[in-house]
Amino acid sequence: MQGRGIGKPQVGVLAEERGSRAYVFDDTRTRSIASSKMPTAIEWPQIGLPDSYVALLAPSRDAFATKGAELIGHGGIAMEEVIVPFVQIRRRQP
Repeated sequence: MQGRGIGKPQVGVLAEERGSRAYVFDDTRTRSIASSKMPTAIEWPQIGLPDSYVALLAPSRDAFATKGAELIGHGGIAMEEVIVPFVQIRRRQP
């Protein structure tokens, strides 16, 4: 998916994992610090995730990359990342 950079959270070594679509933290307090510097970022609720996996997501088609940069990435909460197409091919019977 094509994304547009909104800047990177300046969190030093506080993030456990970093990507262009999500940053993962150990706790909600640390995530809140990063989120306060990225006002459009989404603090994902702990739905479907372990308590120790606290995610901050780039919104829509945006990415945690240099502001204004265009990039191709995978993941995130855009509809294109959620829906998986299914195609079934069958041989015609004579």
